[in-house]
Amino acid sequence: MVLPSIHQLHPASSKGPSLIALSHILGLPAGKAPELLLPKATSLRQDLLFLQDQRSLRCADLLHMKTSLPPGPPTQELLQIWASQEKEQKENLGQALKQLENLLKQALERIPELQGIVGDWWEQPGQVALSGELCHGLPLPQWRLRWVQAQGILQQLCR
Repeated sequence: MVLPSIHQLHPASSKGPSLIALSHILGLPAGKAPELLLPKATSLRQDLLFLQDQRSLRCADLLHMKTSLPPGPPTQELLQIWASQEKEQKENLGQALKQLENLLKQALERIPELQGIVGDWWEQPGQVALSGELCHGLPLPQWRLRWVQAQGILQQLCR
């Protein structure tokens, strides 16, 4: 095999224009020694062959996967399965919402009862339980006393 020489790059040479075009295609600057063209071209050729092999392997793998997998259900059947699952979820959600609504109704019905229980607790043991707590420096019994006094004074003023 004869390597190209620098003299063949001359435009008057019969191989000159083709070697110059090749150097441009390979991304080599103009005037680069043609001795560098062959290794660059060889390297690119090896890359091309490697990529072609990789593509062939991927295609073979894909074909193998397509042929080895059992055929799936048709699209119409998948749509029917999806629709039935969607319907079932809606029914379950509807039932859950009805249960929640019933629980909320029961809770609303019990509010007066709970208010009475809390009121009874507040009147007796609640005061004792909170007697040591301070709010703005005063315990609960002193606040209740102030409240009763303020109510009395307000009633006197309104007469």
